[in-house]
Amino acid sequence: MNDEELSFMIRERATRHSASERLRAAVQTQIALQSIVHQEKPALADRLKAFGQMVGLFDSKGGSGATVTNSAGASKIATLGLGFVSGVALTLALIWMVPRIQAPGIEQSAMLGDLVSLHVRSIGTGTLFQEASSDRHTVKPWFQGKLDYAPEVADLSADGFELLGGRIDRLQGHDTAVIAYQMRKHIISAYVMPTDKAAPMERLQQRGFNIVHWSDGVMQVWAVSDVEATEMDRFGSAWLLRVAPSQGGTQ
Repeated sequence: MNDEELSFMIRERATRHSASERLRAAVQTQIALQSIVHQEKPALADRLKAFGQMVGLFDSKGGSGATVTNSAGASKIATLGLGFVSGVALTLALIWMVPRIQAPGIEQSAMLGDLVSLHVRSIGTGTLFQEASSDRHTVKPWFQGKLDYAPEVADLSADGFELLGGRIDRLQGHDTAVIAYQMRKHIISAYVMPTDKAAPMERLQQRGFNIVHWSDGVMQVWAVSDVEATEMDRFGSAWLLRVAPSQGGTQ
């Protein structure tokens, strides 16, 4: 596959996914760098030639073991520099397209730590739910008047995830809806909160717990459990399939 075909494939699929703000900023930075390279190619060539002298590519008179002249060597390195910048931008785009299994950053690690602590505490104290019901039409209305938003509640019993009920936890200073599920002997806590940013499903780990997170631009969900990672992926996929239609009024 050549560069033109790969670029076409990226453009074709880019319309099907939403990039995070962090990725958008990174790509914009690479585009700006590429523009600078085009505008200041001679100056960049001089700087790259100086770097080449430092690492032994050029000698102080412009020669090298490869017998490259000043102009030809500098031009070649500048071209390589431009290719490197373009390659970085292309790599970022490809990483964005691949389903993510990622290591958390510092801020996200704090979030994951709080989620795991609340999940463990709920199991240890037995406060899995404040409203016990396997009926989503009972659990969802229970949150009315207790939160300033209406969380989604998915019925995933057909997928093997039994709805146990709902509760409210204090997560990072905010009252947050938690929907409790059970799969065999495993408990899954799904923290549902509003957001205006969309994000594809990603899987993370914290202290041996598997966590999946996604957002549709209206609500985001952080689901925590000690169940196997593949089952957590299945839980997230089932939620997305069953909740997305309800936002259109079909569930």
